[in-house]
Amino acid sequence: MSSTLAMPTQAEFMAAPVETVAAVAPRSMVYAPGGTRRSAAFSGIEPWSAEYLRVLLAKFAESLEVIFRYGINHVFTPMLMVSHVKEVEDTVHQLIVPLGHLITDPYLIDICRKHGWRLRIATSAYEDILQPFMDQLEQNTTKDAAHTWWITCTPSYESWWSSLVALAKLDQVSTRADLIRALYREEVPPIRLCLSFGKPTISPDLFPPLLMDEVQCYWSQQVGTDLTEQQFRKVLYDYAYLRQTWRKDKSARAKEAMAQRKTWEQELIIGLGKRLGPFWYPDLSKSQDADGEAPHES
Repeated sequence: MSSTLAMPTQAEFMAAPVETVAAVAPRSMVYAPGGTRRSAAFSGIEPWSAEYLRVLLAKFAESLEVIFRYGINHVFTPMLMVSHVKEVEDTVHQLIVPLGHLITDPYLIDICRKHGWRLRIATSAYEDILQPFMDQLEQNTTKDAAHTWWITCTPSYESWWSSLVALAKLDQVSTRADLIRALYREEVPPIRLCLSFGKPTISPDLFPPLLMDEVQCYWSQQVGTDLTEQQFRKVLYDYAYLRQTWRKDKSARAKEAMAQRKTWEQELIIGLGKRLGPFWYPDLSKSQDADGEAPHES
């Protein structure tokens, strides 16, 4: 995205029409909220109960409605990650098959139909087991929708590489675009934005292969799937304007930093944290100066 875009104030952006915000949003992104079991516990709901799954799906739909409203065409959500596999003894019967039943639940399919969304699975393994569920989605969700919710399934870091190596051997595959079409069965724009949860880490089970170019990442610390329009607009404002600092001519750029020298010379490492019981949480005190105040421009 060009750094020459006229930059509105955040207040102007927050109040702008949906079309204005959508014009600077990416076409593809990763949305990976977390802490859903904690959120359920706070609400008095037993994790993995029928009530938990229904609430989870309903909340997911509300968040996706916010995202899709702003021009995003493809949203990738990792539903099965390497850490999940480590929690069980039988991956197929405890994770793969339940995942298939979850995403073909009539309740979820009805949600997608009402919104006009497609629901698809992007899997790196167990395709033979998931294929009947994938066929069911193909038959029961919109085929020509403008918005697609992709569920990714990555039981191991090696599984995507094995899939790609196999596809690369096909005669009709010679470019990245060919691989994307072979893997996802359609053309998908590169992912430019990631809104994830918890510790700021990246891994092959978070980002679907072949689609990652330069990705601007954001890590929410709010448990559950309660994304609001205000929160998402803040992310899009940062993505579209605040992070667009690249200049071809950098001859005077370093000198401009003199106006904020105190801030730039202050120790600040994004990613340092502390323990909250068994959980990691950002240590916000690391972002404060010796006087206990947040960094400020001087």
